[in-house]
Amino acid sequence: MEANNSRFEITAKVFISLVALSEVLGLFLQYVYSVRRERLTTTDLELALNLWTEKLEGPCRRIVLHGSHLEVNGAANLRLAYLTAKLLLQRIQLEAEKQMNGVNEEQIMNRYSAARMTSEEMLMLIQDFQRDHLGDFWMAVSSFSFPSAVNFLLRCALETENTPEGLVQSHSFKIAHDLITALRSHQEQHKWDLGDICIAQHAEIVEKILAGVAPDEQGGNNSSLDLQEFDASILDHVFPSIWDPLQNAFTW
Repeated sequence: MEANNSRFEITAKVFISLVALSEVLGLFLQYVYSVRRERLTTTDLELALNLWTEKLEGPCRRIVLHGSHLEVNGAANLRLAYLTAKLLLQRIQLEAEKQMNGVNEEQIMNRYSAARMTSEEMLMLIQDFQRDHLGDFWMAVSSFSFPSAVNFLLRCALETENTPEGLVQSHSFKIAHDLITALRSHQEQHKWDLGDICIAQHAEIVEKILAGVAPDEQGGNNSSLDLQEFDASILDHVFPSIWDPLQNAFTW
């Protein structure tokens, strides 16, 4: 009975942490959609997430920062929600940096790198999911985490690479491709539907990019892909902006 009570207490703390994190995300969205933006800065947003993190204790802290204790009900959801918030913050900071006078290119590259690392953390989390994790409680809004991350990664790849081969070999594209692969595997093997939106919106274009650089029957390079057709702006037309809040808020 005592063990059951302890487990129930940890689960309750996980859900309380999720509620508190939703308040932080609310601030992020106020900034993104220009609600009270005149009174909010990117520093305010970063501080809000840091304060939320610092208040975490025990298993909840390890769930969020290390991705451990995922067997606890709601833990996987909490970890994903944190990474989603972290990535959104990093993208907000990146866009704010790009719009400043006297752009610091090295700082921009650091922002890109940090956001890619968070996207990779999200990928590793999804790859580590087992049947029990997939069958746990999930908030429906979590399904938008994946298309937003993949959209960002594809933009990174398209903005930094000049050839089809370079695009496919880029770290950003590989993370995006691996994330779609992992989501599709969970969908097919365990009927997990949280990745359905991402698969529907992004899988086809990723497959087209891969097909454009696939070796031909003679072993040569079938470079039928024209990057002029896949510049970053095309994503605004291919993918509905509802899947990615920053697509509405900023001009890429």
